[in-house]
Amino acid sequence: MTALLRAIGRAALPALLWSGCNTSDPCQSVSCLNYGLCADGTCVCVGGHEGEQCQLLIRDRLTGVYEGQEVCTNVAPYTYPLFIADGTDGAASIIIGNFANRVIGVKANIQGDGIVIPDQTIQVQSGNVQVEGSGIIGDSTLFFYFTLEDGNGSFECNLTIPMH
Repeated sequence: MTALLRAIGRAALPALLWSGCNTSDPCQSVSCLNYGLCADGTCVCVGGHEGEQCQLLIRDRLTGVYEGQEVCTNVAPYTYPLFIADGTDGAASIIIGNFANRVIGVKANIQGDGIVIPDQTIQVQSGNVQVEGSGIIGDSTLFFYFTLEDGNGSFECNLTIPMH
C-alpha cells in the first residue's frame, strides 16, 4: 500500500507542477503609464492620471472656463464665472481662478475622483481670505464643499460647476 501511495504521489507531482506553471498572469500584456500599477489586468492610475493605460491627465478634462453656482451660509445663492487651469506642482495640480467670485488662484490637487483644496490664505484687494475644502469630480459636474473666512466672517459653501 505504501508503495502504491508513493507511485501515485510521484505521478501527481508533475501534474501539480505543470498546472502551476500554466496559469497566465492577467497583467503580463498590460502596460500602465505614468507610474500606474496593474491589478488583475487593469491599470490603477495615480498622480492625476486616467485612461486604460493611465495615459491621460485628469486636469486636461477639467481645464476651461465655467459658470459656478454657489450657495453659502448667510449669503444669497449666486452664479459667477470661474476657470480651471494647470497648476505648477505636478500633474495633479490645478488652479481655480475667480474662486468664490473674488479669490484669484486657489491651489487644488486632484486625488482619485476628488479634488482637495488645502488650507491656504490668499491676499486680495480687500484683505486676506482663508479657504479650504474638497470636491468630487463627476462625469459632467464638479461639486465642491469649502469654508471661507474673510473680514466679514466665516462661511460654509457649496459650489456646483457644470462641465461642458
